[in-house]
Amino acid sequence: MNANFQINVGDWKTKPAALTRLKPVSGSDYQKLRQCRWKLIKLARERPACNAYFLSLPNHRSLTSLLGDSSIWVSLVEPCPFNYGESWEAHNAIGVTALALVSGQQQLLATLVHEFAHINGVDSSGHSAELAALACGFGNWKELLTGEDDPDTPYDPSING
Repeated sequence: MNANFQINVGDWKTKPAALTRLKPVSGSDYQKLRQCRWKLIKLARERPACNAYFLSLPNHRSLTSLLGDSSIWVSLVEPCPFNYGESWEAHNAIGVTALALVSGQQQLLATLVHEFAHINGVDSSGHSAELAALACGFGNWKELLTGEDDPDTPYDPSING
């Protein structure tokens, strides 16, 4: 499978005018996102529960399918009212924050998984997008059961949206 979701390096010529906060990524940020793209492909291939969870979401697409969709663009988002990322399902757009890019690869991967869940139809009113991070291995079930965040994992049981 080819990793086809796009990383905006200034080449997104059809970017909707409404998405003015999305900026191109460059340099080391671009390299981080390229590495994450390949790690997500490997994750989707090696962790069946991750694809299964994505198939249960409103648009019924696997993570593998989303990763291979060249109409989805990932950009830097600034300013952003959220810590790590934001997404626009109608535009197949994901924005990651500067904080996500400097918080380590695991956090960036979990952020992308969370935002891909929104692209897959999850609205921002509940915990389903964050559960995608858990299903894909970025947290532990104890966090879900107790509601107590483990600072050693990117999953946060208190995140809604």
